[in-house]
Amino acid sequence: MNNKMVYGVGDRVDFVVAPPWGGPMYNKVETYTMDMLQPIDGYKLFQIAQSITPNMITFLRGNVDLGQVESSLGSRLHL
Repeated sequence: MNNKMVYGVGDRVDFVVAPPWGGPMYNKVETYTMDMLQPIDGYKLFQIAQSITPNMITFLRGNVDLGQVESSLGSRLHL
């Protein structure tokens, strides 16, 4: 939870989502899609996290499909 203080969002974040992106496997694909996340897909993970709080930070890999992330989070997304 120290990261939320480092980035100056400590008063706006209740939950940090840092899923296991598959180790080195995520680098082997051009675009990492939400359904590739295991053992629970990214869509379900975001639904669960949002049921706890709308104020979350998610660690994303550079090759994650941002369109899918945006469709999952909608207007709540701030990149």
